[in-house]
Parts: sequence; structure tokens; C-alpha cells
Amino acid sequence: MSKNIDPETHLDRTLTFDTFIPADCNRFARSAAIAVANGSGQLFNPLYIYGGSGRGKTHLLNAIGNYAIARDPSLRIRYVTAEEFAEEFSKVKSKCQTTEFNRYHRELDMLLVDDIQMLSGEDDASEQFRRTFCTLYWANKSIVVTADVAPHKLDKFGSELLSRLESGLAVDVKAPDRDTLNSILRMHTSNDSLRIPDGILRLIDSSCETPTSIDRFMEQTRTSLLTMDDELGRMSESLEEMMESIRRISQNSSEHKDM
Repeated sequence: MSKNIDPETHLDRTLTFDTFIPADCNRFARSAAIAVANGSGQLFNPLYIYGGSGRGKTHLLNAIGNYAIARDPSLRIRYVTAEEFAEEFSKVKSKCQTTEFNRYHRELDMLLVDDIQMLSGEDDASEQFRRTFCTLYWANKSIVVTADVAPHKLDKFGSELLSRLESGLAVDVKAPDRDTLNSILRMHTSNDSLRIPDGILRLIDSSCETPTSIDRFMEQTRTSLLTMDDELGRMSESLEEMMESIRRISQNSSEHKDM
């Protein structure tokens, strides 16, 4: 497990509202997320955040949990992907330990589930999730989920769960525009302490098509920038060595002339 992951909540500590770039493409989703995080978003329960892959849905989920736990450390919060939920349930089922699994999840104050569309179907894990969801819902506990499609487009979820999902607030996160991409690019380079001139950042920004996935683009760009930064550093060191050699040669030449 990464050192940035809280072992109890499974939240990524680096994914906060402070590190989330607000823009027109995500402003409504961010506002709703903040309302839920500070406890004033009961009318939004459950909060359903949807949109294409890599647009910041996972970031918002973690930001909600991190903000809420900082506000009230006594809260029982769990972030989990749908795939992790299914895998964990499968393991405890094989060991006949489902009672403890169910009790843990159904006593949470806040459940944050990523990629809920992966829990569609009639398998046991999906059924356990539906039961857990309804238990928390009727107990007025906070539930936030993400998916790649709007609630009405979910397949094989059952009418009851779909009704509960649609009774809350569904907000979409759209593809980033050029200004948003540029802001995120600058934030990432700042966090990595990269010495990349503004001219190079503008060149990267203008030479790329606006992506539908911020995360994938940023990972590729960040790798390129890190490589570029190393190369610039080596060039700088080489230039300094060259200048030092020139200074020594010049100094030796002057000493010979004096003789």
C-alpha cells in the first residue's frame, strides 16, 4: 500500500480539495462534493458523480473523505473501488466470514465507492453492495458513488437501487477545456519542483489536443517533463563544467603571459 494511502479509510491523502483544480467542467460537482464533505449535503444523499474516465471523479471522492475526516476524526469512513469491494467480499465468503464484512460496511458513517457500474449484475458481491447501500441509506449515512454513465444508463442494478440513486443528486464531470488543462499542468510541475520554463509549458499545451482524460494525459506529460528536467539539469551541469574549463584555460594563459 502506498505511503499516501490511509490504512484505515483507504483514502489517498494527497487528493484533497486544495489540489483539485476548479473549472467550468467540474465546478458543480466540486460544490456538491464540498457540501457533502462538510455535512451540509444531506439533500444530496446519495451523491452520484459521473463522467468519462480520468476527469477527476476519484479525486473528488477522496477529497470528500479527507475533508470530512479532518473536520470530524471520529467519523467512520471508507473509500473503496467497486472491484475491491467485489474482491474483498469474494475472499471473506470463501472463508465464511461475511458477517463481519457486512457489519463493518453497514456501520460506516460515510461510504465512498468508485466505478459503481462494475457492481451491476446478479452475483453475490453486487447483491451485498445493494443491501449495504440500502442499510446506510435508511440510516441517513452519507453515500457518494462514481460511475462512467448517468444513473438511468446503469444496467442490471435493480429498480430499488436505481430509485435510491436517482433520489439524490447526480452531477457530471465534463471533459477539461484548454485553460483547465494548462492550470493542471502548471500545478503538477510545481508539485514536482520542475524547472520547466513557461515557454516550454506553452509549447506542450499548444501542441496537444484537448484530452478527454486529464489523468492519463498528465501522467504522460509529467513523465516527459521529468525526463526533460533531467536533461536540462545535465545540460546545465555540462555547461558549468565547460565554463569552468574555459576559466581555467584563461587563467593559465594569463599566468604564462605574466611569465
